[in-house]
Amino acid sequence: MPEFCEPGGYPHGVGTVLPIVAVVVVGALLVFLFGGRPWKALFSDRHLIEMCQALDRIRTAAAERVEPPAKEFRPTAAEAEAARTDPRSASTSAGLRIHYSVTELTESPDFLSHHVSLSHPAGLIAESGSRFLAAFVLARYGVPADAATVRKSQNLVVHIEYEVAREHSAAFAASVLPVPKREQLRAFRVNVGQVGDRLNYGAFNVALPPGAPSS
Repeated sequence: MPEFCEPGGYPHGVGTVLPIVAVVVVGALLVFLFGGRPWKALFSDRHLIEMCQALDRIRTAAAERVEPPAKEFRPTAAEAEAARTDPRSASTSAGLRIHYSVTELTESPDFLSHHVSLSHPAGLIAESGSRFLAAFVLARYGVPADAATVRKSQNLVVHIEYEVAREHSAAFAASVLPVPKREQLRAFRVNVGQVGDRLNYGAFNVALPPGAPSS
């Protein structure tokens, strides 16, 4: 574990123009999804360093606000709006939204459930990128890959969950490691990629309110 913690039939030439326009639009969409600035920014050195700072801040805030056992995920509009200013949440310069929560466990009262969610307005589509970001979070917090469960919901949100003994939770939240320097990130990326390959990673369906879109 490292030390720190993706013609015919149209008048006036329209039949020729439409296919060209379609190609341009599709090409632009592919660039946006797989090679455009949103994803380049998401995995840039600058953004990974920013992520480290955000992860440290929201974990500390979450540790000070342990919640009762998690209820079924059915957020109201008011709750969604409140999350925007919640100190346990962060939005990065690349559009990544991160939320950290700590909840009681009814079946294991001596442990607390730590949960980190990652989302992006464009959706975290590629599995490789989702795995990398989840592994990055675990590496930053010093959590072994086999101690966490990582799931991506049908609305393209990545959920990372692991348990921490109640008696050690405060110390865990306070164990902030140095933010990596740019020259350290090359080796760190390799280690994070290896952690990502070992993740307990899968998909699941979040229970959404009736009529809500599934993606």
